[in-house]
Amino acid sequence: NSAVGNWLRQRSRWTKGYVQTHLVFTRNPFRLLWRLGVRDFAGFMLTVGGFTLIQILNPVYWVIAVLYAIYRWQMLYPGDIVSEFFFAASLTLAFANVLFVAGNLVAALKRKSGLLVVAALLSPLYWILISLGSWKGLLQLLTRPFYWEKTRHGLLILPHSKPVPQTEID
Repeated sequence: NSAVGNWLRQRSRWTKGYVQTHLVFTRNPFRLLWRLGVRDFAGFMLTVGGFTLIQILNPVYWVIAVLYAIYRWQMLYPGDIVSEFFFAASLTLAFANVLFVAGNLVAALKRKSGLLVVAALLSPLYWILISLGSWKGLLQLLTRPFYWEKTRHGLLILPHSKPVPQTEID
């Protein structure tokens, strides 16, 4: 999806669907475990529940890291639960984001594409957009559970132009 507003509506609808699916299927988690088996149950929990949770928690981790930097807590005071929490959260954020960017960089370098390398380095901005769309979807699920945002399909952006429906280009 090439238009940011349209993309955010699509992402929010997807997240709303993932959260709703997760809630419905985990109403009785033991029955789900019995029906799927351990491997498929773990896969369901990680992909449908876990990935969505990561999208929602990413900005929370950023706020924690910024607070950690602003208040200039020492890296770690052993035995101090606040210090240990902020240290662990900041370390998790840094590790996850470096891992994400590194994975994208490896893929871009394998394809020998400078444009993909730039995109890989900018991927944290993509995570911000994903998180915005995910929060929007989660809040909509809580406030407007039966409303599903519509998105336009077939948009194509040409250099130096406005989005044009693809049917007008063909």
